[in-house]
Amino acid sequence: MSELELIRHAELDVALATDLPVEQRDEILALLPDPALQYPPNGSEVLKAARQRLVLRLAGPCISGSCIAKLFPLHNPVSRFRHRKYARREFLNLIAARRRGMPTPAPLAFFQRRRFGMIVGSGLLIEDLRAHCDISMLSTGQTGNLASADIALPALKRLYELGINHVDARDENILIAPGSMDGTDFRIIDWQYANFRRSRADWLLEHLAAHFIRMSPENNRAALLSQWVPKLHRGSAHRLPLDAFAARVARLLDIRPSTRARMRLAPAT
Repeated sequence: MSELELIRHAELDVALATDLPVEQRDEILALLPDPALQYPPNGSEVLKAARQRLVLRLAGPCISGSCIAKLFPLHNPVSRFRHRKYARREFLNLIAARRRGMPTPAPLAFFQRRRFGMIVGSGLLIEDLRAHCDISMLSTGQTGNLASADIALPALKRLYELGINHVDARDENILIAPGSMDGTDFRIIDWQYANFRRSRADWLLEHLAAHFIRMSPENNRAALLSQWVPKLHRGSAHRLPLDAFAARVARLLDIRPSTRARMRLAPAT
């Protein structure tokens, strides 16, 4: 973890961005929750809760007046052995994406707790983009599903141009800034599963498009293939003709590749 300050604080191993002001650094350290907790701390707002993931909004030292904490309590030996695949991976992927020029929430801290030498929980603290709106909310609000899919085009094209394989670039993980009706002012979240390749890597745009369509409402699939995919192809200046590109996307939709296959950018075979 280069360009990070590694410290021990209140029984936590912590990595902080080195460019944080001293005042903000101290406030962040005071804010860090215990990542091994199975229940949210007092005063937090629960945004998402699952068996091995807890996403909280905490009042804190960000511009918006709050921060987002994503916690991974690791309950069983297998998850503790594979602890690097959770908060640590997401934090490093966030940093790598920002270095390539991808708009993301600012990563503030990574932290983990040990017990008897084992990692029993890890977490990361990021900027809270509470004024932004994710595309899934737009599709059920002031605009329809197809129009909101158009708003996602700049984010998907940017991932392709930068060679970033975000494996879950669905509508709810693309946040749009207030007033950005064309989607050009965006941030992408949820970086646990991502890898980094050469710009415009083969099969990258096809996988991004197929996953976005797959995670959209089922009754929009035909319209997205016939109307939205040509817009994505045209705006990205893809090397393949449109019919070949669209056929690849359709084939990926048919076979439903696993997360591992999408990480490898496996062809639709």
